[in-house]
Amino acid sequence: MKPILESLAMYLARLEGPGLGDTRIILPNRRAGLFLQRHLSMHIQGVQWSPRIYAINDFINESSKLSLSDPVELLFSLYDIYHESVENPDPLDDFYFW
Repeated sequence: MKPILESLAMYLARLEGPGLGDTRIILPNRRAGLFLQRHLSMHIQGVQWSPRIYAINDFINESSKLSLSDPVELLFSLYDIYHESVENPDPLDDFYFW
């Protein structure tokens, strides 16, 4: 039984042919993209453009007008909310490991 990414590479090589460079593929993570590129290189004959392969997080970040917040800034914001809503809040050092 062939791995699913190899089956996808064979399908794309057969279906798209020379227009493969215009194709966009979204996968769960970057590692899957690396394996798909490896399989594509084995099944495509000649020289042509590779499809644009995105990890889902990268695709959303590129497509959205919103930007990712800084994790440290989010931690402090969450701690402020926690501190205001709990009667005896833990110190930040203990809260951090939650």
